[in-house]
Amino acid sequence: MDIIYYIINNDQKLFKVIIKLINQKFVIYKKDDNTNDYTKFVYENHYENIFIDKIILNDKNESENIYHIGGILFEMRKNENIYIFVGDEISQFKSLDKMEYIMTLIGNDNFVYPYGIDKENNIYLFIENIMIKHNSNISEIIKKTPNPYDFYYEIDTLNGKYKTLLNYDIKYLSIKGEICLFYHQLDPSKAYQKLTNNSQNQIYIIDMLNKKRKITKSEYISINKTWNDFFGLNSIIDYEIIDN
Repeated sequence: MDIIYYIINNDQKLFKVIIKLINQKFVIYKKDDNTNDYTKFVYENHYENIFIDKIILNDKNESENIYHIGGILFEMRKNENIYIFVGDEISQFKSLDKMEYIMTLIGNDNFVYPYGIDKENNIYLFIENIMIKHNSNISEIIKKTPNPYDFYYEIDTLNGKYKTLLNYDIKYLSIKGEICLFYHQLDPSKAYQKLTNNSQNQIYIIDMLNKKRKITKSEYISINKTWNDFFGLNSIIDYEIIDN
């Protein structure tokens, strides 16, 4: 028996996924603009295990076995933690531990926020290509923040609500006289080069008393690394986009 899942975001169908249960195979199609139907082949493969989004976005059509959901996760190679996620894009990645489940949160205009959790409670934010590694620093905060995307967006800037946890006295950055937020960077060395236009511009920190001082490349890298380590921020391992 085949089961059909349409991957939905912002009330739009992105992909049609046909799961062939008998031989553990899945086939993915997207919309063909010429026929206005989901017949354009994208990808197919066999899977070891499957994780279906816990949130079904509409009622099941009993006669056709069709569901609308925010995402599907396929375990590709047993005991290797290799997965393919189908959401707003099709991507392959490696998890730190075996995945437990995926969930979609519904935001404004029915925009979906899919994420996954592995056995060690590490969180995978597929939209942002971010993995939040579980640690004692954030365990209590996570419990109080049901939406992991909300948590990530709150720690995305070093001058946000959690800056006091690391005693950061940062209000803004100043680059070429323009004030901006201090966003965390997973690759701070590369980010510094871009912000300074290969050292042609100087970066300044403006503290909570509005005092301005220069920030060196080594300090910029150190601040970001400490922040990322404290909150467990990493890129998802071996993240590769197959189609979008």
